[in-house]
Amino acid sequence: MKLFIALCGILTIVAADWSPPTQEEFSKYREECMKEGKLSEDDAKKISKRDYPGSKQVNCFIRCVGLKAGTWDDGTGYDLDRVYETFNANNWEVSKKELKECLSHLGDADACTQAATITKCFLDRAKKKI
Repeated sequence: MKLFIALCGILTIVAADWSPPTQEEFSKYREECMKEGKLSEDDAKKISKRDYPGSKQVNCFIRCVGLKAGTWDDGTGYDLDRVYETFNANNWEVSKKELKECLSHLGDADACTQAATITKCFLDRAKKKI
């Protein structure tokens, strides 16, 4: 029981230290994930224009960015609160209800496919504040 209480305390501290990534941090994560995933120049150009080809490499790139940003976990999927905070902190307008609509069960899809499909849904619903 003492171990459980200690673990809860540690998890609370870790969770409390999380803050939404900035645009600069996202740029860094994108660069790192492009290199790690050996993304082609063509795919990189498309991604920069928010055109996401449905290839395995691109899907895994999207998952990688989510992992580094702290919004995606392979075991639990997206953390809705963190995603919402991230959009708002980076000047995007979207409601939690709209984001929640994207969190559908994708059956036996792998983590890359799930992360990419849900991310595309998030981006379709979010609008950049002027």
